[in-house]
Amino acid sequence: MARHIVIVDDEPNIGLSLRLILEREGYRVSVVKSVSEFRTQHPRGDVYLLDVRLPDGSGIEILKFVRAAEPASLVVMISGQATIADAVEATR
Repeated sequence: MARHIVIVDDEPNIGLSLRLILEREGYRVSVVKSVSEFRTQHPRGDVYLLDVRLPDGSGIEILKFVRAAEPASLVVMISGQATIADAVEATR
């Protein structure tokens, strides 16, 4: 079975582009656009690609949830607008 990658990004073109690339490589991919959509659907993944800045919160909120619920999952934070403070908080 292909590994499952969950993308959380509010930019439709980013989510679609990443999805197409990863599916071509054989991964199963879910894309959600907000913290609330993630909480509602809570797709379980092996790898999470999380945008730092989302319209209703932060990918760091999702990072904390994933770390507590699925400590073996890999998380990659992505952003076109993050600050040094965001990077430091995500690293903690």
